[in-house]
Amino acid sequence: MTLRPDLQLLLLLAVAGKAADSFPVDCRADAGLPRCLDELAALGLRFGETFHLAQSCGDENPVLTLLTEPQRLPPGRIRQLLQHQEADAPPGISLLRLAVMTSQRVATRFLEVAAGHGFACFAQAACAEPPAAADALAAAGEELLLAMAQLLQSAADVPQKAPWPTGLRGPASAIARWGFDPRHLDFTKSVRDALETDSFQAPVAATSALHDLTLRVAAAGCALQAELLAFATVSDLLGMPLVQRLPQHTLPRFEFHPEGCCRRYHVLADLLGPRIERGPVRLLEVGVNNALTSEFLLNKFANLEFDGVDPYFGVEDIYVEATARLQRFSDRSRLWRRTSAAAASEFEPATFDIVFIDGDHSHDAVVEDLRIWRSRVRPGGLLAGHDLFNLAFEGVLEALVEVLATREAPETIHFSHDFVWWLQL
Repeated sequence: MTLRPDLQLLLLLAVAGKAADSFPVDCRADAGLPRCLDELAALGLRFGETFHLAQSCGDENPVLTLLTEPQRLPPGRIRQLLQHQEADAPPGISLLRLAVMTSQRVATRFLEVAAGHGFACFAQAACAEPPAAADALAAAGEELLLAMAQLLQSAADVPQKAPWPTGLRGPASAIARWGFDPRHLDFTKSVRDALETDSFQAPVAATSALHDLTLRVAAAGCALQAELLAFATVSDLLGMPLVQRLPQHTLPRFEFHPEGCCRRYHVLADLLGPRIERGPVRLLEVGVNNALTSEFLLNKFANLEFDGVDPYFGVEDIYVEATARLQRFSDRSRLWRRTSAAAASEFEPATFDIVFIDGDHSHDAVVEDLRIWRSRVRPGGLLAGHDLFNLAFEGVLEALVEVLATREAPETIHFSHDFVWWLQL
């Protein structure tokens, strides 16, 4: 939440024009949290994105929805396994469900504290006394510790090893790492101490600190979800068939990176940042769709050169939308309306710093994209993509593992939030 120094005065002026009784009193999730957030947004306090982060990590395919309603998945091995196991799921899948629900509940609890404090101060002009706010935060902190301790106990029933040496953190280790992350535990204590001693100089400072704390808790929950999802996918769903299919090969290892929470364009921006500092960077995206990702990156980095590839078969309206988004960057962006294979022939080897593959996610298409685009990446660059460990696109993991298993030297698949993966070339 970005707040200007003069925002408090603007908020108080806005409050003066509203009757206090026009706002809901209760900002709990099971009562009036959505309306509470809407009213706060009208006053300039925008918690909406944080709410979505706490509820689903911003995923377009929320993991919990796909786990509990596998009929939503396309036909394939994962759907078949989840439907077959619905009554008696493997421990890793059961733990993943529990962890996602727990993380959502805990992050929402912190959001209730932050929104409740902001609502009382700015919507009702009646800030809670500092000790009361500190007590509410203490209760949320205790709930987090208890929930993570219970989750850690549940992990004792889950095998901690994958079918091959994957480098993935085991469930108990992942819960210990993210459930008890010092970055939010220590900050919780700091904010609570400041509330108890009335050290915040203005209500907006306290609300901002509580919101920042909510973001930290939610981001840790998303990191936990990403690691447990990766482990469960490899251990309980797709790993063993890959081992059986590739018995004489060295399968790749994985490495999780929590930076760039929590959408794909945040992760890509984090990967681009250090390279941009050294000079202009050239990025190609396969599968541009409506150009939201490319627009975000072009807007953020003035010295980014962008090429987008997408055939836009039967989706003229989306093509028009993408063209409109990229129009203001026409001096450094190009949109190639053709298939991935046809576009690849337009570029010489070692042309791009990063190639991001987010087109056809079927197994054979991913294999082909890996084959044709790898050589177009400069030495030291990244071959990256989307939807690794996304339950709706099992072909991505299978294709990556199969292709990398045939290479002479073992490689590491790096991955982060929102199913983003990359190879360091």
